Amino acid sequence: MKYLIVTNSPESNNYAKLLAAELRRYDIRAEIFTNVNGRVEQSNENFEFPVKSKPIKSKHLKNSGFDLLIVIGETFDKRLVQKVTSRGAFTCFFQLTLNYKDANSIYQSALTLFDKVFVDLPIHNPEANSNQIGHFLNDIIRKHHFSENYSDQLRIGALLSDEKNIGKLKKIIREFQKKSKECQWIVYVNMPTEISKSRFRSLENVKVVDSELNLLKYANAVIVDSELDSIAAAFLNCPQISISGKYGIFGFTKTKKPLINECLKTDIIKNLIPNEHELIVGELSSLLNDHEHCASMMASYQKFKDKVGTQPVARTAAQMITEWLEEMES
Repeated sequence: MKYLIVTNSPESNNYAKLLAAELRRYDIRAEIFTNVNGRVEQSNENFEFPVKSKPIKSKHLKNSGFDLLIVIGETFDKRLVQKVTSRGAFTCFFQLTLNYKDANSIYQSALTLFDKVFVDLPIHNPEANSNQIGHFLNDIIRKHHFSENYSDQLRIGALLSDEKNIGKLKKIIREFQKKSKECQWIVYVNMPTEISKSRFRSLENVKVVDSELNLLKYANAVIVDSELDSIAAAFLNCPQISISGKYGIFGFTKTKKPLINECLKTDIIKNLIPNEHELIVGELSSLLNDHEHCASMMASYQKFKDKVGTQPVARTAAQMITEWLEEMES
């Protein structure tokens, strides 16, 4: 298939290189083109995407036969998208958000114009105004993943890979509900859903779900008890508390640092013992109400993603794109 990738910043160029490489993995016949000073040119594996280019002229789009236009950046050229769409191609937008002010309106506009929209949230400036970041997170991460199955209230998630932690989680929920009954709890346990539901039936305002991914999308904060779920929460920008700590044989606390903390040499993610109900409830309240604390965690998530590389994200996106195109073409 023929792909036209358009970028508009150094950050989007780096992502474009990764995405192009991954598209070639999943589509061995992929022909990838980009905009070079208003002209459409084919790129090879070593191609450097231009930092800035003039808008693509209509004559360069004639008879181009592109299957998909991919725009990567903070914003997009509406006329280009309309021209490509009129020629029968599909369109896709990767929103890399560096400017929080206009992110919401750009996202809304993209939803009406593109066939598919992906949102990435790199926070490159940890010192940015915390209220601005907090407002942005609430508007983009939570509001636009909103589901009619959930009431319009704060949502706390819990991902348990170890069913032994169910009893401890129930005590945490009860302790939290003594102070605040306004939050809805969303729970996923690594066991059959019906059995899991029966274990939480006695609690009010608790919804047991069968999808870890949806839980992380909808939750305003999450409790995790495994390294894998902690990393998933980071990549989906969900504030978290780890409860993987344990008591040692001599009674002292024996904990293993979450990988993100270890990687960044920080303690941004609290790693607590499941029995420490008051500490866990206090940290949950902080994540839900303290935008500055939340913003610091989001910034640490981005540093972690930068450190491990965005290639896994690009790989997943490339696979989704090729599968989606095949489905649309069939």
